[in-house]
Parts: sequence; structure tokens; C-alpha cells
Amino acid sequence: MMIYDQLLAQDAQGDIRPQMATWRVGDGGKTYRFTLREGLKFHDGSPVMSEDCIASIKRWGQVDTMGQVLMKMVSRMHSIDDRNFEIALTQANDLILEALAKTGSRPAVIMPRRLAETPPSQADYVARSEPLSGSAGGKQALVDRVEFVAMPDQMTALNALINGEVDFLESVPYDLLPMLDGNQTVKVDVLNKEGNWTMFRMNFLYPPFNNRLLRQAAMLSVRQQDVLNALVGNPKYYRTCPAVFGCGLPYESQYGSDFVVSGDLAKAKALLKEGGYDGKPVVILQPSDNPFASSQPLVIAQALRKTGFNVQVQTMDWQTLTARRGNDGPPTNGGWNIFVTFSALGDQSDPIRSLFVAAAGKKSWFGWPDVPKIEELRVKFAMASDKAERKAIAEEIDRMAIDEGLVVVATYVLKRLLAIVPTCFAVAVIVFAILRLTPGDPAAMIAGDMATPEQLAQIRAALGIDQPLYLQFIFWAERLLRGDLGTSLISQPDGIFGAGFSVPVFLKGYLLVLVFAVGLRWLPVQGYASPADSVAGFATRLVLPTIALSLSYIALIARITRSSVLEVIREDYVRTARAKGLGERMVLFRHALRNAAVPVLTVIGIGITTLIGGVVVTESVFNLPGLGRLVVESVLARDYPVVQGLILVFALVCILINLAIDLLYCVFDPRISY
Repeated sequence: MMIYDQLLAQDAQGDIRPQMATWRVGDGGKTYRFTLREGLKFHDGSPVMSEDCIASIKRWGQVDTMGQVLMKMVSRMHSIDDRNFEIALTQANDLILEALAKTGSRPAVIMPRRLAETPPSQADYVARSEPLSGSAGGKQALVDRVEFVAMPDQMTALNALINGEVDFLESVPYDLLPMLDGNQTVKVDVLNKEGNWTMFRMNFLYPPFNNRLLRQAAMLSVRQQDVLNALVGNPKYYRTCPAVFGCGLPYESQYGSDFVVSGDLAKAKALLKEGGYDGKPVVILQPSDNPFASSQPLVIAQALRKTGFNVQVQTMDWQTLTARRGNDGPPTNGGWNIFVTFSALGDQSDPIRSLFVAAAGKKSWFGWPDVPKIEELRVKFAMASDKAERKAIAEEIDRMAIDEGLVVVATYVLKRLLAIVPTCFAVAVIVFAILRLTPGDPAAMIAGDMATPEQLAQIRAALGIDQPLYLQFIFWAERLLRGDLGTSLISQPDGIFGAGFSVPVFLKGYLLVLVFAVGLRWLPVQGYASPADSVAGFATRLVLPTIALSLSYIALIARITRSSVLEVIREDYVRTARAKGLGERMVLFRHALRNAAVPVLTVIGIGITTLIGGVVVTESVFNLPGLGRLVVESVLARDYPVVQGLILVFALVCILINLAIDLLYCVFDPRISY
């Protein structure tokens, strides 16, 4: 509230107090007369008039969810004089006070009809005399100028704060907070005592989540603790909560506390079967550049996979995600099935404010749930004049929202091995088809531009690519079953064997090269040395890629390990082990670390498969003749056997890694069985 203010405001205890105006109730609760404070001016120096208030309320009532409900109950608004105006309702109701005092993304601010320029140094806001409490009370502008500096990188922003280059950060990623411990020049405080609220939203329009049973299966798959551990890490800064309208707030409900918080994997699998899930992919959108919504999709994806959902995580920036979530088309045509979001808890504290419980189909928020009964209850809640009645209605809406899935606040080995066969076959068919449909002729690539048609025909016959496509595929599949991936069309086998391997890293490899190779001259800049020629040269050329790789994921794994161990270390069985006299090392490694391993394994499994995609970047940075560049060069050269073989190898590696992680779950946590 640096420019505008509200007629009413909530103090730190949630009570509604006068801010710009006082009010009187008349006609048995059907009329509200507001009187503006004397001396009120807008920032341009013009006085605040009752007509400005009426125009502002009408404008707010068109865009805010709570305002839209309120305006349906307003029979008229009229000005009495410059400082007094009246709002008449169709029936007695005190919801108007809560609506005009609401905070969050769309408060009912009062603004002039026509804005005019005024000098920035002119302080003409008339503040209240009492101390500030919540969003109520005196608001003093204690600075002459405010500069908003955009810093996309969180570490850069935090360093700017530590070095005194900026004065304030609205929020700091939780894993960076330890950097501020003991810093006497920086004050860290939780200003929003209510906190924020994160949830994942399902798309009600398309399979599988147009099926109520499958929405419930997805909800029961996720444990809040796992999501919050990945998002926050430190239990000091989060708590689990089953209530749709927030814990510790007026409309808190404990419905579903036995399964909303902790999930129920067995029941989720049963609902998946009962709901007739057909294996359609679940497309989850993941923002890569938003630290407050990037970790949850990965945890949710892994939880859904454990239940039996076929999950595809699609990564993009936050701006792209916010645009794509508005696409109400099918997931196969740019739509989606799940995305994760977050909100100030105050914005979701009752059925009228909350966008997430609106259930009017295409008129509702993204996900477009259509549950007429919930909409009837929301209208009933707005019309209720008794707080006890509203509480009962809110509890019923809470129950229905959870049951409908509107709001979600977290011999097997043989079967899996057999499942590899159709997966690899599908990959083989897709790769074969894409390569054959891609423009280009391998024969022309080999013979050059001067080849005659007869020479090209001879080369095609020698390569076997003059046969019909189905015969080419049969011959290739037959060799594949014998373990023969084929012979390169453009390279000799010895040259392919010498390609070696690479370690996937990211662009920070350039920084390592600059410091350790160019600056300090400790290590080679780039390139590859065969171990047959020089073991030392081979090893030193792998140091920088290895460091760059490990720096990316050691921090993440350490963070997840720390938060998971902190959760386990408080359990009763750990205290019992200490009471029996076990040493701290034994307690940590035998009891705590083993039981904290499941989320760590999840992150490791996701990380390994993700790193495969960085192979090409790795080899470009460090000039390594590895498999990634080989794939790219083979695609450009239309070298069908090499591309098909390498992609099959990559697919098989990813499948086996996921299988190994699933099996390790059972090793570290005997409660998990398949």
C-alpha cells in the first residue's frame, strides 16, 4: 500500500478496523453508511470524495472474486455528500466489511477518478495516528525514493543484500537462509505470519483427471511432508495442514487430516485400479526459474509414478507456464494435467476469497472444475448473516473440495524387467520412423555432390536402404535382438570405439575453465586423452567436468538429506536409541540416515536421468568426443544405425536407473513393498 489505501483494514489479530472511513449499520443490517476521515487526499493532492469511493468499489467489484459476490447483493450505492456515502444490500449481511478490508492480490483500494502528476518528494498522505498493526493503522512513508531492482538470480540478490547494495529482499530461498546466520547487518524476520500456501491443481476437463476416483488417487499419492521438505527443507519455516482454508484461521477444518497430510499409497493404488486408469500420460508443468514452485512438481511426479500413473514432466519458465495453464485444450495439444502454484494464505482463507474452490466450470480458475453443489454452498455462505452458519458451510465446502480433488495441498522386479521390452520396442519404432521421415539421403552424404545417379543407387543397395521401410525395420530389429546395433554408414568401427565417454555438466563449466585452466593453469582447458596413451592426461581432463557436474547436484542432495534427517532425528525411536547409550555416529548412520534415504534416492534418480540431456553441452564446453556429439553428428549425417543404437542405449539406461531406484526404496525402507 505505497500509493492507495482501503476504507477498512484488518489488524494483526484479524479484527476489522476503520482505515479511511468509519461506518454505521442501519435498516436491520441492510444499509451501510461510510464517513471518510477529514483531510484525506490522494497522492496528486486532490481530496478523497465519496464519488471516488463508489467508483473504486464498482471497479474492484468487477475483477475480484469476493467483490463479484458482494456486488450481486448490492441494490444501490449513492453519495450523500462529499464525505458520506451509503451502500444498500438486498438482505442483511456483514460480508461487506470483510470484503472491503480484505488483503492479498486484489484489495478494495480507493483511487481518484482521474489521476494527475505530483512531485515525488511531496508527502501529502494523512496517516492514522496509532501504530501500524497488520495492514491497519498509521502508514508512514519513511523514504524519499524506492527503486525496484530486477535480479533473476537469487544468489546475486542475496549477495547484494549482504554487501549493502540493496536494502530489502521480499523473500529469500529457504536453502540460502543459513548464509545470513550471524550476519549483524541483516535482519531476517517472518513478516507474513499467516504464511503462504502451495498446492497442485488438476485439469478437470480431460483424462485422467476428469474422473473423480483418479483425482482422489493422485491426491492420496502425495505426502505433504515430502513436498515441503523439497520446497523448504527447514521445519522451522513450514507446517503441514489439511485445511483448505488454512490452519489457525477462522474457517479451519480438520476433515481429511488422516490422509490429506500423509497420503495413503495402498488406497491410491486401489482407486487407480477402480477408476480404470488406461495409462494416458499425466503432463505436469514445472517452472525452472521459480524457486517457490520448481521442486514440488518433481516430488509429485515421483509420487504419482509410485502409484502407477504414467507421468511426463515438461519444464519451462514461469512466464510460459502462466500462459500455458490458460490453455483449455487437451494435453496432447498444448494443454496440461497438473501444475503447481502458491498463494498468500490470506487469499484462500474463506470460500469467497479462494479462487481454488470456485467450481463453475469454464468460469472458474484454471483447471475448470464443475461442481454445482459447491457453487450453491458458496452463494449460501455469502448470504449467511451468522458466523456459526458460515463456519458450518465452510466446513462442508472444505470436505467437498477435498473429495472432489479441487485442492491438493502431497513379483515386482520381473514385471518391471518385462516392461522394458515394450518400452524399448516403442522407442525403436519411433526413432526408426523419425529418421526415415527426416529429409536427407545417406548415400548423397557419403558420395558427395558430384555422384551420379548410378553411383547413388549402388551405395543405397550396399547400405540396404533401397528396400521398403518395413523390410529395413525387420532386418534392423533382427540384428538388434542378436545384440548388433548396426554399423555406421559414415565412420569406421575403430573410430567409433575411440569416441569414449563424457560427463554431463552445465554452462558453469566455462567458469571452471576460466579459473582453473586459463587463470591458475592447474588443469587442461579441454580435450580428450586416451588412457592408453596417458592415464594422467586422461584423468586430469576429467577433473573439471566432474567438478562442474558434482557442484550442481551435491548441494541439492545435501539439502534434501539434511531436511530429511532433521525430520527423522526427532522421531521417538531415535530418542530411544540415544537413551540406550548408542553413540551419535551409530544413531545417525544406522537409524536416522537409513530412514531418511527415500526422498534422497528420489532426487538422485531424477538427477541422473536429467543429466543425460546435458551430454551435448558437456562435450561442447570441454571439447570431449563423446556420445552426445556423436548423436548430433550422426543425425546431421543421416547415419541411421548410430542414431538408432545410441538412443536405444540412452532409453535403456534411464529405464534401468528408475528400476534401481525403486528397488533401493525397499532396501532402505522395509515398509515399502511391491
